[in-house]
Amino acid sequence: MTVTRLLRHLCLLLIAGLLSTGCKKDKDNAEPPANTRVPMKFTLKVTGADANDVLNFQIAGGNNDASQYGTVVWKVNGTAQGNESVLSFKTQDFIGGTKTIVVESVKGFDFGSLNIYCANGDANTLTVSYKAEVDGNVETNGENIAIVNGTTHIKNFTYRKR
Repeated sequence: MTVTRLLRHLCLLLIAGLLSTGCKKDKDNAEPPANTRVPMKFTLKVTGADANDVLNFQIAGGNNDASQYGTVVWKVNGTAQGNESVLSFKTQDFIGGTKTIVVESVKGFDFGSLNIYCANGDANTLTVSYKAEVDGNVETNGENIAIVNGTTHIKNFTYRKR
């Protein structure tokens, strides 16, 4: 084999090696896999709510396809809620002492959200706590937030698997 021919073969091998590895995506920057569905759990706790307060908690979850439709999506305090992809909890759900609501996904979701609006309409202090767990990890944890007369607490969170 001549030197020229040997160099040609080496160049072809080098080019083939570069082509097969040079165009691959960096694993750290790659898109998440198509099946990124994760379980979600939300805990809402309110103390001191009365009819003068305005409370609105919305929890939503969805997938990038229609797989969540037509099946049970959420459990509230252990009770299946049908095929609702969005749940709302209002003032009347929290009146009387300390009320805790635990919402868990029955199946995993590609994405979810927690929207909170709390307004205190009287002299009694309203105390609110909320926690969001995604794939077993605590993503949001608001504890014992005191909402005094005439003030509001508004938060909007979105979630997906990291």
